[in-house]
Amino acid sequence: MEEPDDILNSLKERTKQIMALCDGLKEDKESLLTTNRELIQKVAQHEKEIDNIKTKFSTLKIAKTVSGTDNDIHETKFRVNKIVREIDKCIALLNK
Repeated sequence: MEEPDDILNSLKERTKQIMALCDGLKEDKESLLTTNRELIQKVAQHEKEIDNIKTKFSTLKIAKTVSGTDNDIHETKFRVNKIVREIDKCIALLNK
């Protein structure tokens, strides 16, 4: 049978190991949280870039349609009507 001192020393050693493991896990957690925050910021930035590109694409499409040929007249009328409806919605919201 083990001596009480041996049991106590063994328990102390295991406690130290567990505490060291806990400290390592805390450091890993902080590192992962930092990485997560950075990735969230990058995603937000990329979403803004996507929105800007979509807006530019829409504007370019409208400009191309407006300056298009006779074949694009229907598309041009459709786009102009869509823009007018959006402007009407904005004016209605401003009047509220």
